[in-house]
Amino acid sequence: SKDNHKSRVFKKNVPDMCGECHSDPTKMKPYKGHTDQVDEYKQGIHGEILYGKRVSPKADDVPVCNDCHGTHGARPAEVSQVPMVCGSCHREVARHLRESEHRAALIQFDEPECTDCHGNHKNTIPEAGLFTGNGDHDGNCESCHDQEEEKVLQLAVDLQNAAGQAEKLGQKFDTAIERHRGKPEAARFLEGESGKVREARLKVLRATHSLNTKKVQ
Repeated sequence: SKDNHKSRVFKKNVPDMCGECHSDPTKMKPYKGHTDQVDEYKQGIHGEILYGKRVSPKADDVPVCNDCHGTHGARPAEVSQVPMVCGSCHREVARHLRESEHRAALIQFDEPECTDCHGNHKNTIPEAGLFTGNGDHDGNCESCHDQEEEKVLQLAVDLQNAAGQAEKLGQKFDTAIERHRGKPEAARFLEGESGKVREARLKVLRATHSLNTKKVQ
């Protein structure tokens, strides 16, 4: 039963069950496939949520292998299907993407798709530095757009600034909560407000997929 934590099909056990074949170089050799998917999944944000390394209010909904690839008819998601697969959970992001110029590019060129910016199994945590870089890594926008595309790169800067402001506000609330730990009523109030700030930050990050600064603001 999938509800029995000892079952191979229990949600937390699914990646390792799939990995019995997909992480085995000998078994995968005829298919010339990768064998690092399970390890990468466990390092990605979905894996961290599944195994309790990252707290999420939607932990029960975090996807495992079969949620994206299917079960008995499992197969890699086709390029044109990736936004639909990701969008089945990330509905607001998918809506913004459909309204953006990226949608036309996706229809015509099959890119950019979700995994181009976020990765697939080892998917990244949405952050401000995703657009133009943050010192630890280069920005994703420049991987497709040339320096000559000034308007596009300026948009990337504007989106990064908006996301960065939302992140800084969240950090200020976290700092304030720690500072008021000895004052229970104040800490409870700040924690309640902090939840609203976190949701507002997520809304900003989701809206960046529209490529529309007015919607982000």
